[in-house]
Amino acid sequence: MAGWLRFLLLLSTIAFQSAGYAIYRAKCKSRCYLQQQRSDKNFLLSCLKPCEDKNFEKIKKCPAYCRQLEANKDWLVNTACRGSCKFLKALFNNGKPSISNPANLQPPTVVKAFYTRTKNMRSLTVSWNISAPESKDGWVYVVQQRTARQHELPQQMGKWVPLTQTRSQQLKIPDPGSALWCQFRVAVVQQDSSSNFTTSTLTFIPPERPGPVRDFRVTGKHILKNKAQISIAWRKPENSDLPVSKYRVYWSKRLDTYSTDWQHLREHRGRVPATRHKAIIHGLELNTTYHIAIQAISRYQGKRLKGPTMELYTRTLVFLILKLAPLSKSLMIRSVLIVV
Repeated sequence: MAGWLRFLLLLSTIAFQSAGYAIYRAKCKSRCYLQQQRSDKNFLLSCLKPCEDKNFEKIKKCPAYCRQLEANKDWLVNTACRGSCKFLKALFNNGKPSISNPANLQPPTVVKAFYTRTKNMRSLTVSWNISAPESKDGWVYVVQQRTARQHELPQQMGKWVPLTQTRSQQLKIPDPGSALWCQFRVAVVQQDSSSNFTTSTLTFIPPERPGPVRDFRVTGKHILKNKAQISIAWRKPENSDLPVSKYRVYWSKRLDTYSTDWQHLREHRGRVPATRHKAIIHGLELNTTYHIAIQAISRYQGKRLKGPTMELYTRTLVFLILKLAPLSKSLMIRSVLIVV
């Protein structure tokens, strides 16, 4: 039991230090924004280089770290990296990262997350409000995120991980994932002070529809009782949020020449269980082109989520019969789908 307690204490210490190091890097960035004396892009990039280095705590000497910038003859630019390096090393050498300082800034009042879904794009927008009267010069916002899978309880959220550091009060995540519980927290940081984190409410990103079936193909063609049959096979979708509940197969005849007989080109449908990945379409006409399509279907909260349709065109076999007696209506074979 004592070993488990020490392990949990170690994990909490690492998480606390990670949060503190994120604050240190934000303070370093704030210092660069405040000390930028001219609109010199090279100066700002040189100053921000140590602040954005995730392995900076392993750096031992600042002159060696910034040596690659000395080719620039601009003295101000050359010293920008060294100044940030020394500032950041002083924070790291304290040994006890702290999320806030005695001179605290006011934290964000509200942190909100909005999920939006359009036909071709998904995005998650995180925004926050600031009511503090202080000047916002050099302010940097530290944004962190934690998630849990759909089947996990919201109380089983993972640990906080750094998401970004920004000067804007809004963050847009273009592809946030799916079937996830998400939570965000934001802190305000300046060169010599910082605020506590303000945490958002839980946001659920709904699951996506299943992906397309893979390797959809014709595996065989045969003739049975003067009717054609086509064998098809496929592989299940890859990386779907929800399990496939069934597959839907569509097939219809295509005419080779213009005809007014379009009313006979109706589409047929058949269902295949999710555990099967091949089928045989019976009762097709000989020497005829057919359009065959398939899509995976999942269910979520009583609704069907249809995956994209995969399709192919193929032509049935043909053979010659010298004498063919007309079939009576009672002997006509319907077009059916047989799962194999």
